[in-house]
Amino acid sequence: MNPYNTEEVKPKRYRFVIGIVLMLIHFSAGLVFLNVSPITPHIMEGYEVSRGTVGLLVGCILLFSALSSIPFSLLVGRVRINVLVLIFLFGISIPVFSAWAPNFTTLLILRICFGISVGGLFPTLAPVLMSWFPKKELPLMNGIQISAISAGIAASFLLGESLADTIGWNNTLTLFSSVSLISTFLWLILSRDSEKTTNTNLSFKQIKEVFLSKITLLLAVADAGPLIQYVALSSWLPTYYFEIHNMSLSDGSAKTAVLPICGLIVVLTAGFLSLKFNRRKPFLFASGIVLGIGGFSSVIFADSPFLLLVLIVYGIGAWLYTPFHATIPLEAEESNPEKAAAITACIFTIGGLLSFISPIFVGYMADLTGSYIYGFGTVGILSWSLVVATIFLPETGSTGRNQKNYK
Repeated sequence: MNPYNTEEVKPKRYRFVIGIVLMLIHFSAGLVFLNVSPITPHIMEGYEVSRGTVGLLVGCILLFSALSSIPFSLLVGRVRINVLVLIFLFGISIPVFSAWAPNFTTLLILRICFGISVGGLFPTLAPVLMSWFPKKELPLMNGIQISAISAGIAASFLLGESLADTIGWNNTLTLFSSVSLISTFLWLILSRDSEKTTNTNLSFKQIKEVFLSKITLLLAVADAGPLIQYVALSSWLPTYYFEIHNMSLSDGSAKTAVLPICGLIVVLTAGFLSLKFNRRKPFLFASGIVLGIGGFSSVIFADSPFLLLVLIVYGIGAWLYTPFHATIPLEAEESNPEKAAAITACIFTIGGLLSFISPIFVGYMADLTGSYIYGFGTVGILSWSLVVATIFLPETGSTGRNQKNYK
C-alpha cells in the first residue's frame, strides 16, 4: 500500500489549518533569505567589510542548505515528521539574535544556522503536504507555498530600507526573523499527525542512484543557471542601482522587489496552468528565453524609463517554469513519492552548491574591477542552462507518458 495514496483516505477539513501554517512557515523563510540585500550598504559600513565578504551572507544559506538537504531527508520516516519540522523551525528562527551580533562573523554564523535548518525543513515539508492533501490539490498547494516564499522576499525588499532607517538595520533583521518564531509556536500547538503516514526509508545507495540519474542531473542543470542569476541579481541590484545609477537605496530595493512580486502572481497562475496543460517543455523553453534576455537587460537598461517593464518581464520568466519543473519528478516513469522527494532534494543540493557562489562572485568582481557588469554578464550567460537542458529532458506530459525512464 502506498502511504501517500491520497485516494485511500478522505481529506479532512483540518488540512486547511495545516496549509495556512505551512504558508506562514514559507513566508517566514522568504523574509530571511534575502533580507540583507536591501540593507547591504548599511552592513558594509557597520562591520567595515567588502562587497565580496558581505555576499557571504546570502551565499552561506545556499551552500549549507545544499549540504544538509540530502542527509536530513534520510531522517524522514525514521523520526516523527511533526517533531522534525519543529526542530527545523527552531533552527530557522536562530537569526532572531541578529540584533546582538557583535561582528560580521557572528551574523554569518546565525545565517549559516538558518541555511542548515532550511536544508532540512523543505524536504521534510514535502511529505507533510502529501499526507494531508489529495493528489489533485498538490500542484496548487505547491504553487501557494512557493508564492508564500516570494511574498516573504518581496516584503523584505519593500520594508527593509525603511525599517533600517527607523529602528536600525540589525533590529530589522531580528524583526524579520521573529515571524519564524511565530510560525514555530503555531506549529507546536496546531500540528497534528495525519491519518496517512510515511515509510520513506531511502538508503544512501538509493539516494546515490537517484542523484546520478540522467533526469535528476538534467533537472538540476536546468534550474541551476536561472537560480544562480536570480540570487545574484536579487542580492546586488539594489546596491548596483544605488552606487552606479544614483537611485536611493529604498527606490532600488522597491524596483528589485518587483521580481518576487512577479513570483507571487506568476507561480499561482502557473500552478493553475499546470492543471490545464499536460505539456511541460514549452513552458520551460519560453521561461528560459525570457529570463535569459530579461535578466541582463535589468542591468544594462538601469537608466531606461522602461526599467520597471524589463524587471516585470524578467520576473515572469524567472518564476514561470518552476511549477512545471517541479512536476516532472512526479511524472517521470517509475516515479514514486520516495524517489520524487529524493530527486527534489538532489536538485536542491546541486542548485545550492552551484548558486551559493554567485553573490560572492559578483561582489568580488566589483571589488576587483570596479564594475558590476562582469559578474552580472557571467551569471546572465549561465542562466541559459534552462534552455539547453530542456532540449534533452523527456516530455513527461501527455506526449511523454510512454518514454523510457532516464537513468
